[in-house]
Amino acid sequence: MDLPDLDKPCLYPGDSLTPWPQHKGIEALKALLPKIRYKKGWHFRLEPITYHSDYLDLDNFRNAASGSTHRLTIHYIAPDAYAPDEPRAQQFTVMIPNTNGYPYGDDMLPCPDEDAWARWLFRIIVYLEEHEAAEFFLVDGKRTFDPHAPGFRSLVGLPTVVD
Repeated sequence: MDLPDLDKPCLYPGDSLTPWPQHKGIEALKALLPKIRYKKGWHFRLEPITYHSDYLDLDNFRNAASGSTHRLTIHYIAPDAYAPDEPRAQQFTVMIPNTNGYPYGDDMLPCPDEDAWARWLFRIIVYLEEHEAAEFFLVDGKRTFDPHAPGFRSLVGLPTVVD
């Protein structure tokens, strides 16, 4: 499988004829992150990805094949559902969706602007909050929607496309 050409242009917002380098989408996300405020203790960090041929597990392979060039790591403190009196440091890492249309066919996707990235990041936060809520939600003392149990299905899902 060939990796995508990361210099392939995506379309400039509002203009279907002017190419805009793929990295401009990442630049909009970089500009957005310092402006984001959520709960106390939540931190967002964007990092470039390097792929090592000696560490190519299935997830790493999928990410490389998808054309992801960056990842977002979210650090936060949350109560531990299994020991509620003990706050616990959490870390969640997600690959930044490719913004040049690959592997979504030959059609070019518009480069995400700050508003599109803000919607994507908000959906990530909702996904994480759903996970925490599912850990704390008990029916008759039992975790009915335990996110760590086999077969758990997220109601919101992890967003994979910036729209």
